[in-house]
Amino acid sequence: MTILRPIIPVLVVFLTTHVCIGQQQEQQLSIYIDSLYLVDQNVLGALSTSLIKGDKEEIKRSLINKTATLERHTGILKKIVQKYGYPTVDLVGKESANNFFLMVQHSDSDIGFQSKMLLIIEEEVNKGNIEGRAYAFLTDRVLLAKGKPQLYGTQLDYDKKGNAFSKNLDASEDCDARREKYGLEPLDEYLTFSTELHKKMNPNKYSD
Repeated sequence: MTILRPIIPVLVVFLTTHVCIGQQQEQQLSIYIDSLYLVDQNVLGALSTSLIKGDKEEIKRSLINKTATLERHTGILKKIVQKYGYPTVDLVGKESANNFFLMVQHSDSDIGFQSKMLLIIEEEVNKGNIEGRAYAFLTDRVLLAKGKPQLYGTQLDYDKKGNAFSKNLDASEDCDARREKYGLEPLDEYLTFSTELHKKMNPNKYSD
């Protein structure tokens, strides 16, 4: 018995140290994800601003920067998943987990990656860690990229008058019933809101 006594404190110290290191890594991962998301939003914001201004050269530069940044981020996101697994709420907290999801949604250059993440995101939705609407948005995005009709009508385009409409929507069933399941408002309300916002952001293009 006397031989085993010194082992117990050493074991406690080892386990405590291991937990602390794990927590530090999770915190560092959370900070890293948030920093990537900040860059993501700055790039998209710059593109939005250039589109509102209507400067063709600025729009061109912003589009090139957006494409390069999002493609670079996709590679980083894949490495994060390979090393840590999908960054769940339990791993990095709600804000960072949501930021990671939004960047996955912007990873249109790698549909295979988005499709793989979609399966994990569905599990997180079922656990209540991610909002259902997030799953619906990414599902539609992936379906359209694969040339298939979207299910929830989240991905939009605009006609010549600036009115929003859902691209290639599957009308085989009640879309509003599908949307309600994942916490989305009725499609008509979504299209009306999107139309008003689009025209507000482009006053010169659609002014009466």
